[in-house]
Amino acid sequence: MKMLEVRVPHSLEADEVRRRLDEAIVRAREDYADKVGSIEAAWNGDDRLQLMLTVMGMKIDSDVEILVEELVVRLQVPGMA
Repeated sequence: MKMLEVRVPHSLEADEVRRRLDEAIVRAREDYADKVGSIEAAWNGDDRLQLMLTVMGMKIDSDVEILVEELVVRLQVPGMA
């Protein structure tokens, strides 16, 4: 699997970032239930979110790290060369 890293700048407090990520997960479960098999999310401390989802039969593992001025999203994407 190939690792994909995306950095997203922000100017929010960490609590607000966590709140928005939690809300986005709930919305994704509702809005994409017919396309996404499952979305598992667990906070690992205050600044790291572990996500596992299944899309079209493919498992995608990701890690979201909250930094002071950016989010770092790392995805293990199957089938990318």
